[in-house]
Amino acid sequence: MTGDEHVLPEKISKHIPTMAVGCLVVLMVLSQFSYFWDRTIFGHDDLSQIQSYYWNLEGEGRWLIYLLFPVLRCFNTYVALVADIVFVGVFGYVCARRWLNASQSILIAMLVTMTPSLVFFLDWPIIALPSIFLLAVAAMVSNRMPQWLFFLVFGLLFNATYSNVYFLLPLLFLNEDSRTMLRVLFYWLIGYVMGFVVAEFITWAVCGHFIKLAEWRKPHYIRSWADIEMNILSALRYALSHMRYMGKECGLVVFLSIACFAWQYRNSKMRGLMMFCVLALVAMSCYAQSVPAGVLVSIRTVHGLFFSLLMLVLVSCRNCRYLILFVVLIWGGRCLYMNAKNLEWQNAVRSEFYAGITHLNVSPVEVKGLVMLANDNDVQEAVKTIERSAQVSSYDLKMNLEHWAAATRYAGFKLLWYRETAHEKLEELGIREKDLSFTTRGLYSFARCRGYLFVRFNLPDVHEIAD
Repeated sequence: MTGDEHVLPEKISKHIPTMAVGCLVVLMVLSQFSYFWDRTIFGHDDLSQIQSYYWNLEGEGRWLIYLLFPVLRCFNTYVALVADIVFVGVFGYVCARRWLNASQSILIAMLVTMTPSLVFFLDWPIIALPSIFLLAVAAMVSNRMPQWLFFLVFGLLFNATYSNVYFLLPLLFLNEDSRTMLRVLFYWLIGYVMGFVVAEFITWAVCGHFIKLAEWRKPHYIRSWADIEMNILSALRYALSHMRYMGKECGLVVFLSIACFAWQYRNSKMRGLMMFCVLALVAMSCYAQSVPAGVLVSIRTVHGLFFSLLMLVLVSCRNCRYLILFVVLIWGGRCLYMNAKNLEWQNAVRSEFYAGITHLNVSPVEVKGLVMLANDNDVQEAVKTIERSAQVSSYDLKMNLEHWAAATRYAGFKLLWYRETAHEKLEELGIREKDLSFTTRGLYSFARCRGYLFVRFNLPDVHEIAD
């Protein structure tokens, strides 16, 4: 037997653990994707379901999506979903490749696609596409552009799509020296501010006013020092809630990673401190962004938290091949469990919203439109009814009237009035809700009057919209 014949099996045997873990991770990703594939109804403002993006521009300043609206709404939702996952994987691969070999980086790239915040975010595959595409582009050009220009350009573009994705960019420079990382943080901040200012003025030019935060974001504007304290405490509560969501297993992994990180950089404290600062600032960026207006921080926006925790683990454990593989399995398994549970819940609730509307046996062509006589609290009560019936539950994700509207549009009702517009429609028609004669059928009660369909949830204690 020649020497080469001994070497070849030895080389293959070294890769067997990585290949085995890789196969398991592939199965995890495919299992998670099957929940998406089973879904027929995606997010409430998915571009395939709405006729205009003007309202979103007013409330969010996403001017690039507004400009690309005619093109984006031609995309297939499932094609956009696959593209989103691939582009996020590209970003994860580039970040990991700065520290790991190619095969390990592929594992991390697949793991990144299972990030809990991303799975919630992908409820809007088409709207997410521009920002996630930009994230992949940013990863590929990060070493080819001057840093000041890099953050200026992408600060403008991400504020025109989704600013929360912009906060991930410093992770691309985590392997730089201390001075470079400090400079990156400065450019990162300036790029965000410049992009936000431009988004405000473009919104003003198109809408005649600056960005007006939507009511569902629960803004709490600062008028005194007490308001600042309240908003900071609120942001910290959101952060703690999202960290607890990762569970004890991932919490233990993160704790051990911090200990490994401190030991690894004990002889280069300044570099270690700067790296930790970058990770901490990226993790808390979304929460800091919420403080000036005190807005709700949803789990689908906190990509910086989950990506930073994953990068902390990666950097800390990179010198031990078996430890990296163990972490990948623990992290991936936990994410799969959490994501599967929530995707199953979303699919069940949205399907029931849709099925309930179709069971009314009222064709959309028979009426001028549908008026929903309910508020967000009624939606949440209806969800509890569905949860009991379908035996599903979710981490504290709240459904509201926008989520209900997606299912109703999918059922064929393109003209909808709800919240303030429902009030206006009743006043325009000169109709009082208590004068309508409702018929109960399943999840809903409905009435027809003057060519319109009036609907509310069939709850034990129905609140009139006037309340």
